[in-house]
Amino acid sequence: MFQRTSARPVRQLIASCAVVVTVFTGTMMPAVASTPSKTTYSAMQSATGDAGSSLYSVSCAAPGDCTAVGNSASGTPIAVSSINGKWSTPVAISFGSVGQYSIPSSTGFAVSCATPGNCTAVGSFRDASGGTEAMSFTSTNGTWGNVQPTTYVAGVNQAQTSAGFNSIVCSAPGTCTAVGHFNEPGAGLVAMTDSSVGGVWSPAAAATFAIGVQSTSTMAAFFSVSCPRAGDCTAAGQFLDAGGNVEAMTATSTNGEWGTVVPATYASGVQNATPSAYFAAVSCSAPGSCTAAGSFLDANGNTSAMTESSINGSWSAAVPSNVFSVTHTTHPKATFTSVSCTSVGTCTAVGSYEDSTQGNQAFTQSSTNGTWAPSVAAKIAAGVQSTSPNDKFTAVSCSKVGDCTAVGRLAANQGGQWVYDPMVATSTNGVWGQVVVTSLASLSSVANGIGFNGVSCTSPGNCAMVGDEFLAPSSTTAAIQTMTTIQAPSPPLKVRARATGTHVSVTWAAPASNGGVTSMRFLVVATPGKRSCTTTALHCVIEGLKVTSRYSITVTAENSVGHGPVSAKVIVKG
Repeated sequence: MFQRTSARPVRQLIASCAVVVTVFTGTMMPAVASTPSKTTYSAMQSATGDAGSSLYSVSCAAPGDCTAVGNSASGTPIAVSSINGKWSTPVAISFGSVGQYSIPSSTGFAVSCATPGNCTAVGSFRDASGGTEAMSFTSTNGTWGNVQPTTYVAGVNQAQTSAGFNSIVCSAPGTCTAVGHFNEPGAGLVAMTDSSVGGVWSPAAAATFAIGVQSTSTMAAFFSVSCPRAGDCTAAGQFLDAGGNVEAMTATSTNGEWGTVVPATYASGVQNATPSAYFAAVSCSAPGSCTAAGSFLDANGNTSAMTESSINGSWSAAVPSNVFSVTHTTHPKATFTSVSCTSVGTCTAVGSYEDSTQGNQAFTQSSTNGTWAPSVAAKIAAGVQSTSPNDKFTAVSCSKVGDCTAVGRLAANQGGQWVYDPMVATSTNGVWGQVVVTSLASLSSVANGIGFNGVSCTSPGNCAMVGDEFLAPSSTTAAIQTMTTIQAPSPPLKVRARATGTHVSVTWAAPASNGGVTSMRFLVVATPGKRSCTTTALHCVIEGLKVTSRYSITVTAENSVGHGPVSAKVIVKG
């Protein structure tokens, strides 16, 4: 499972301080070279039905088994889950004996599910004194426990004025790593990590820096974490360096032990003399082999999207995006918001850039074995986009190489008004399709638009997307949509044939994939002569063959979508 758990806008902490079922129809046709597929979208639905709620993150542990988290209109953290594709009523997370502020304010920013029904979410809440604390809450076999405030290692001078978790990954039920920040009186914001084993959290610890790297006025935070294996994680974010500049950073743990922060590096002449950079996201396909994505200020003072990659724990220099080649402007103001990697050096990053009209456009960029291909602007049908675009991809999830789904928002052209709509784009074998914009009619006739914050895909084209819909200028409602893709079956396996006189008996094993449709039938063909038989079983007999002739036997599976590739051939003599 590959996922991007949260895609709300990155908190620039430092900057601010300075199922479709169909039946067979027609006749059986020979298999074609490409595999047909059919993608459908569920109706957009409100998770809560109230104004003021939002969903920020979603995690799918299995097809149709997903959990999303966010907040209700009353400031309570909420979780909503699906089982076999059916979404349940949202659950308001209890605080138990933990005291809250008189006006509750809390949210779940990120969630990770190791198995269906076993998830942990993290975020922040306002405590009884009005300070902001980091928190977690966990479901076991589908039942949610109470909020757990974060504790800290001995010696940490921590004040509950500004603390929170931004990202989490769970490698097994109750075994998770979360990252975020906390406030240290007299110093500033401190990046932190925390881990749990068997549902028990250890005290959170501050990120460590080599001597002379960090400013004495600390301003640091981790925004994202990725753990390809329990205890082997990489976190990414930003910090204030000794010269008072904002720098992107990563830190890596091995067997649960965190190393010192590694600032992003650049080739000579690439970075601005007054740095301003951050990593919004990180994705690791193997321990120590990761790609982080975000933005930096280049030598000419332009905000440029960038990635930086590591192999076996060694980081290379940051690579600026070549978004210039698709914008046709010298000042694109580009940034990556999310990245998803399926193997070492094979990743897809998404984000937005400013075009020559100063409008914001969504774009993607992918790498293969460490080499980045040219950037690709989102493909939007004519007349859909606003004449003053303000679009962006907020999250991406890749379930296998070249098969990714990106989500975000699009400023649509609706009766001359600038309104946001949900935006989904999918790549197949590395080729991006046209953006899909979903109707809002099922949610509210007065809806002013929607944006997706998170996406999680369990296989190509099978994803859950969550976000919020704007019901009024300052009001939202949590929204959920699922995407389901079914395709033709893969080739039947283990074909066996035995000729007896003028007929041949053929058996085979079911295809490795039924394409997501349980009903299949099979066409068995003997060549030459094209004698055949059709069946829903795993065997059939072809009649009318010549006794002395040799025949090539193949089997093709078909479902409601179409015909899959033919099986390996078997030669028999009649």
